[in-house]
Amino acid sequence: YTFKEVSAPKGYKLAKEVQFGIDDTKETQEVVIKDEKVKKTTHVPQTGMPTTPTSAAGISLLMSVILMISLISYRRKQSLMNKR
Repeated sequence: YTFKEVSAPKGYKLAKEVQFGIDDTKETQEVVIKDEKVKKTTHVPQTGMPTTPTSAAGISLLMSVILMISLISYRRKQSLMNKR
């Protein structure tokens, strides 16, 4: 005999054809067929401009400069408050 699956459950691939025989016995005989799950691939579309190492370094440098200016401004303000 040949087992051929003609449709698979949603999310599964069709099983390959399986050939098997039936023995002339009174015992229960078993044939196991397993469908393989379809591997899901999730596509995430790119939004915005592509990031390059150079632009990432530029953004990091800009953020560092902003942080330094903020820190200097904060310390000056604290220094003026302490002099009063």
